[in-house]
Amino acid sequence: MNPVLYLVYRLLQGMAILGNEVYFRKIHYINKQYLSADGPLVVICNHPNTVVDPLLAIMYAREPVFLLANYSLFKNPIAGAILRTLFCIPVKRVKDVAERENRDNDDAFRKSEQHLKEKRSIFLAAEGSSYTERHIRTFKTGAARILFAAESQSDFKLNVRILPVGLTYFDPLKFGSDVVVEVGAPFSAADWKDRYAQNPQETVNNFMQYIEDKFHDLTIHCENVKEDHFLQKLEAVIQSEKPLDTEGVYFRSKKILMSIQEWKKSDATGFKVFEQQVETYFSRLKTLKLKDVKTEKFSVSKSLGLCIVGFPAFIIGLIPNFIPAWIANGLVRWLKLDSAYDTTVRLIFGFFLIFPMLYWIETELFCAFLFPNLTNISFFQTILLIVFYITSGLLAWRVYTEGGRFLNFQKYKRANSDGSLTAMRQPILDVLN
Repeated sequence: MNPVLYLVYRLLQGMAILGNEVYFRKIHYINKQYLSADGPLVVICNHPNTVVDPLLAIMYAREPVFLLANYSLFKNPIAGAILRTLFCIPVKRVKDVAERENRDNDDAFRKSEQHLKEKRSIFLAAEGSSYTERHIRTFKTGAARILFAAESQSDFKLNVRILPVGLTYFDPLKFGSDVVVEVGAPFSAADWKDRYAQNPQETVNNFMQYIEDKFHDLTIHCENVKEDHFLQKLEAVIQSEKPLDTEGVYFRSKKILMSIQEWKKSDATGFKVFEQQVETYFSRLKTLKLKDVKTEKFSVSKSLGLCIVGFPAFIIGLIPNFIPAWIANGLVRWLKLDSAYDTTVRLIFGFFLIFPMLYWIETELFCAFLFPNLTNISFFQTILLIVFYITSGLLAWRVYTEGGRFLNFQKYKRANSDGSLTAMRQPILDVLN
């Protein structure tokens, strides 16, 4: 790779790390060491959160990784030129092709094959399109076709390996949520050499099915949207009762999901009764505009103390961050894109454009009013101010979130004064326990 482009790549990688670490409350990697595997690699992930997915999947990868990206992103000549320069290869999906237009991906495949032959790595989201539910959809065969084409032309001596990266977002559209990245062990396509020689098309299909099955273990894989929503409700109840860290929640949710899937098969009637209990309870909470909370375990003094002590920090963090956050959220509403792009817009445009621009303006105004004789500020002072803006903003968000939890507790306690919510909640908890 050109040394200048290599430096640009590492700079962008650092920006992705910083942006994601700020945007998400917790990013937990499982088997992170596999991201240091030597190339050439074909990095594959599921695709619940558009552009954010590759940023999470490869931001700690040791090898530079080129991205196979949606053709629609390249239609603007300027954006296309930038994306092609910044390690992206356009791929046409069915919905990217106009009526009577030829869906030709030969050039993208040739470039991808050439990258692999040059011992470089590529990334693709095998599901093709992005949907936010925790459900692995059918993988497209493009990855296998590229991989086997490159390997077969080199008599399977390239040693290209597949690196599966499973992404599980606990609330993909919300700032300050958690995400788990479970990385599978890289494996070689060379073991499929004889099968590919005998029947290429069947081998491609079987290979992608093999990879798709792996993702059922690398993610929380619900059967459909309804099951995902139901699991979220169970997660809320058990987390209120027995709080765990991000990794603990992830593995506990997997166990709960496995149990309810087995229950539905073995005792559909009994499960239906339990499902109705859960829906009734959460329907009541929705009517009251409440979230589940374990009132006996909620520390009133700790929560209220944090709100009171943290209120000055809330005001200090609110001043520089409110306007850029308001503009970023307004941009999401104005663009009217599919909701799957909300996080991408907030992260890419907000973190890398809106917030830096507003921070610069606020810094200039701050210095002009408080230090009129100061002609300019040093680079070091600028960095300190940016760190202060970001840190104070995160503290303000923490206090704001805690204030919401405290108010929800008070409302829940009043609504449950007759014990009606407890009566609906306890049977659910008994089953979960």
